[in-house]
Amino acid sequence: MGVLEALWFTRSRKHTDASQLMTDASTTRWYLMTKCTLQRIVQLRGPESFSSPVALAIFNQYWVLESLRTLAFDEDNTLADPKWLSLLGRAEESSTREVATQRDQTRLLRCMALLGRLNYRSLIWLERARAMRYSNSLPTHNISSLRDSIHFGEGKDIIQEGHMVRQELLQLAPDLHTYNWIQARSLFDLMMSLYHCGLISLSRLFIDPLWSILGEPLPMLPEDAIRYHAIAALEHLQRRLQVAGMESVFFLPLLTTVALEVRSRVYRDKVSRIFDSVEGKGFAVAATARSDVQLAWALVGSSGVG
Repeated sequence: MGVLEALWFTRSRKHTDASQLMTDASTTRWYLMTKCTLQRIVQLRGPESFSSPVALAIFNQYWVLESLRTLAFDEDNTLADPKWLSLLGRAEESSTREVATQRDQTRLLRCMALLGRLNYRSLIWLERARAMRYSNSLPTHNISSLRDSIHFGEGKDIIQEGHMVRQELLQLAPDLHTYNWIQARSLFDLMMSLYHCGLISLSRLFIDPLWSILGEPLPMLPEDAIRYHAIAALEHLQRRLQVAGMESVFFLPLLTTVALEVRSRVYRDKVSRIFDSVEGKGFAVAATARSDVQLAWALVGSSGVG
């Protein structure tokens, strides 16, 4: 068990114990533990409390889990606020090789926080766009269906930010491969899983046809590129989960992202085996996630490629 996991259960044992978390198949306890217990620990302390190397390491773990939670539950990520992003900026002030490696990690964490906020903003925008469309009874391609000019500008701003996050992620990939990760292979697999799934999630944010109303190029990858990132992420997740312990349950959102993109029976069988592995470690919620994914597979069918 890592430092952060030990801290969680020390702080949360008054409200729940490990056995309750393990047997919860609804994700409710895991959600509340991350959002309530961990948020209280981190948010109340504030950025100024995370200055030592150990504190920063704990904080970075929290950052990953909070980013995964907000994306999985379509909630806003407060870590995208300037006061938290500035904490990540501290690692960018030095150019030594060790700090450069940390800098690339923090660049990825920054992208994940921005992606969470972007997801939340895009869902709100789409909800308003649909309401305007149906209230006007106009075709989706007619720009006059968006009477609210502020709403129109906000949509363009979301698209522009999406391009920025995509560019940052694409520029980051070569740097992640630059360093010697032999002594930290599991960390590398985690970072690469976040990278590949981040690009997939970003592309899927703009899949709704209503975005085309704005007449702007969308930050979406081609379908073959999305399949490539899904398969690459799956390989990294396989390796990472071989050595993962209690934290393995937090990889389920990433695995679900991959599962919804793969089409062939070969890759779907690999995904199912990973769900089985996480469930075999005692996490009942993995069975729920697997069941949801299998339902989605049944609806879209399968193919022999990707």
